[in-house]
Amino acid sequence: MVSVIEEVSKVQRKTGNHPIVIHGLYQSSNISIDVVSTSDGFSLMINLSNYVENGIYRIMTNVTWLRFLHCNNGLGSSNMTDQTYDVNPMNLSITGLVPNSEYNMTVVVSNALGSKTQSVSNQTQPAAPSAPPQDIVAVNQTLFTITISWQPVDCAHQNGNITGYEIRYRKKDGGNTKAVSDRVIMGADYTLIDLQPSTAYLIQVAANNTVGRGAFGNISASTLLFEVHVISTTSTSISISWPEVDYEVLITWISTPSSHCTQNIDQSLKNDSVNGKSSYVIDGLKVFTEYNITLCINGSICTFKAVVTNATGMFIS
Repeated sequence: MVSVIEEVSKVQRKTGNHPIVIHGLYQSSNISIDVVSTSDGFSLMINLSNYVENGIYRIMTNVTWLRFLHCNNGLGSSNMTDQTYDVNPMNLSITGLVPNSEYNMTVVVSNALGSKTQSVSNQTQPAAPSAPPQDIVAVNQTLFTITISWQPVDCAHQNGNITGYEIRYRKKDGGNTKAVSDRVIMGADYTLIDLQPSTAYLIQVAANNTVGRGAFGNISASTLLFEVHVISTTSTSISISWPEVDYEVLITWISTPSSHCTQNIDQSLKNDSVNGKSSYVIDGLKVFTEYNITLCINGSICTFKAVVTNATGMFIS
């Protein structure tokens, strides 16, 4: 079997020791690389001077790259990868890379007769975030508000400089989705206001960067319960209490058709309103009579209501 060295010697004798061009790479060959970046990779155009490919010794290209992630907090993790391409022509398309990352590439073009090395650096283009914010949690709930917090999108998925967050929500049992506002929220926490008590909500948070919005992350959280509690009863009164609110509370009561003594049924609706209180005594009621009692938050507007049913006691002489 004739070795490569013996083959080269034969050709050198025939050509008078001139540079070998018919077999591919040789000492005077020069390499240059043109790079065009995309969000997930590069197009590399490899240019060789004083080179002719005749198919006897096929060119192979090995590209090794070191990746640096660009995040809001500076350079992130890095890793080394190499890949070998069978190049003909020498126009590489490297895809599947991370957006908004710097790549230091070492390109080695070789065949059986020699090799040439060139280093080149470039950065992939930014893209919208490819993951939602991390660790979205509800940190505080009241009757009318839910405060949430979150951690930034993982560095490997930011894909550009994070410029803020979008938040939207809806009742968990259905209804239209509402955006918090037209603006992008800065920071890593936010309080949803003007919610309904005793209600579960689906809350979503997404990160924005200079390219666009990323995926939404979801959590479920509920406002605190607004309930009416019966404290005590007499034959003519019912005492009730409720969680304190900074709104007018309208209290209405009416006897039910299922009252124990039908002659005591009073179907006239009665009401009273209170401010700054969390208890009330309904008096002047019928003896041994069942009542439906309704509390409306925000008075007659009744943005939320709670109902309790209870009966007065029997008269004892």
